[in-house]
Amino acid sequence: MCAVAWVAACGPALAEPPSSPDGAKPQDKPGPKPEALIAQAQAVLGKIKQLDYRDPAAGNRVAMRVKAADLYRDACVATREVSPCVWTISLSLLVETDDAPTRIVAATDILGAQCLKESNSEACRIFDDIHLTTHAEYYSNAKALCDKGLASACLAFGNFKSEQRAAMSERGCQLGSPAACSATYSDRSKRGETGVALDEIKTRERRLAEARCALGYAESCSRVPNSGPRVQAVAVNGCTRGYLDDCNIPIDDHTVGEPQLARACELAGGVGGDSCSRLAFMRISPSNPLGVRDAWEHACQFRIKTACAELVNGYRAKTFPEPVSGRADLIVKYLCTTDPTYVAAAGHGWCSPTK
Repeated sequence: MCAVAWVAACGPALAEPPSSPDGAKPQDKPGPKPEALIAQAQAVLGKIKQLDYRDPAAGNRVAMRVKAADLYRDACVATREVSPCVWTISLSLLVETDDAPTRIVAATDILGAQCLKESNSEACRIFDDIHLTTHAEYYSNAKALCDKGLASACLAFGNFKSEQRAAMSERGCQLGSPAACSATYSDRSKRGETGVALDEIKTRERRLAEARCALGYAESCSRVPNSGPRVQAVAVNGCTRGYLDDCNIPIDDHTVGEPQLARACELAGGVGGDSCSRLAFMRISPSNPLGVRDAWEHACQFRIKTACAELVNGYRAKTFPEPVSGRADLIVKYLCTTDPTYVAAAGHGWCSPTK
């Protein structure tokens, strides 16, 4: 039975669909405002920082990180502002899902266009990130962007098309990328080149790195000799604003370096758990067993198996206390259920029937 007589199979139409007073078509319901999306993303990140001792077996920390990245991506597209786009890229670089490159591309398209319009703008800073100089899939069309003048895209395309690597590195260096100059110097050195021309490339790399460092690019600062204080200042600034790789830049002063690593560890775990493992070793002392434990817990709850194994060993050796009774056994059950091959290869006998 037809409730409305708009369908041909129901016979002659008895009524027309309702329309707006001015004859315009009804509009879709507007989505959340950008500021609401950003607030939601920040709330999700706040939850991610909280340890959940059901994880990694039953928690949803990884899924929450994906959700935060999606919310920032939507805000990035809606506002075309630097901050949500940077957060989109930084979080997505640590999410091993099939749609991560697509999310990153949405942000690099926006920031790349802005950077090409104004080469020293804040939009350019993210392209100093090593990931964006090595992965062509993080651009909608790396070659086209290189042709337009985006230096990082040249280097990324060269890494994708090895036969064009030298040419793309040369162009990236000409466009102002210290990383591209470094790659060009390396390529020419391997070919046996020497002399003034080669030295000029190294000099250009240093000058470009110094210029970018002055703009607050932490990765470039780390290329400048004797730049420790500047590296520390720009890394701290970037880490608090969503440039999560800046949180991982080594800082000699542990009173500054530990909070940096803690932020990266809590929000992202770091690639392969690197942030958390460095944090755990930094915290090792008889007076701080819980600090060590929590660093490994953050990584384990991001499902980094090596960190989970460190926890089991620590709990069973009484190096640090279990936060809840049976925590070590729960982690062992998770590891043996999800990847017994890893457990066996690591030399642990936890998955045998008697354990």
